[in-house]
Amino acid sequence: MIAIPSPADMPTPEALEARGVIANWLLVRLDQAGLEGLARILQDESLRVFIADSQPLAEMAALHVISESSSVTGKLVATLAG
Repeated sequence: MIAIPSPADMPTPEALEARGVIANWLLVRLDQAGLEGLARILQDESLRVFIADSQPLAEMAALHVISESSSVTGKLVATLAG
């Protein structure tokens, strides 16, 4: 997965297709009702997030190496102390 900050930064569909890349644009706008809805489905386990690995932020390089492997299934999480 690659995150692109805005549609303006996204290569043209033709350029992506020429490289065999499938791309979708997703816009997320945070709002109170949306966050409350997300909290509800996380709490009632309608939505499950699989965490493949969790490491302290100081180990971000290790998480990056893991992310580059094709065998990762799930989210990689960098944790903050405290």
